[in-house]
Amino acid sequence: MQNKILVVDDEKIIRESLSYILKKEGYEVEEAENGKVAFNIIK
Repeated sequence: MQNKILVVDDEKIIRESLSYILKKEGYEVEEAENGKVAFNIIK
């Protein structure tokens, strides 16, 4: 099972930078720009 991480931040550059680092470490990453979008992803 691959580990998954949901990155939530309203600043696009922060989300993309963190996602890039986590993907290089082998994580599956999804991004959301706010809590509402994040909630829709996890439900």
